[in-house]
Amino acid sequence: MESRYNHQEIEKKWTDRWEDERTYRPDLETAKRRFYNLMMFPYPSAEGLHVGNVFAFIGSDIQGRFRKAQGYDVFEPMGFDAFGIHSENYALQIGEHPTANASKFHPNATFPR
Repeated sequence: MESRYNHQEIEKKWTDRWEDERTYRPDLETAKRRFYNLMMFPYPSAEGLHVGNVFAFIGSDIQGRFRKAQGYDVFEPMGFDAFGIHSENYALQIGEHPTANASKFHPNATFPR
């Protein structure tokens, strides 16, 4: 046994297996037990990542995994809300428009003006 943990080898092994078995790709056309589980994308908004991201994400993740274990075909798309209430409140606090502030954390993203 190798004395060092080789994360690249382990991650490739499991990623390949999940792709081959389509583990995380539900067939929504033929699914018998569909479960739609919208996830909040843990984006860096306003002041950056905050504990709200963790709290919002964990519950949905647990629910999706639980339903998968029960035999549901779970579809978990990532939602995106770059102008959530936290971002709006922070923008008001610092006196800067949310678009300008969010663009600092999302340099490649475009936002409505």
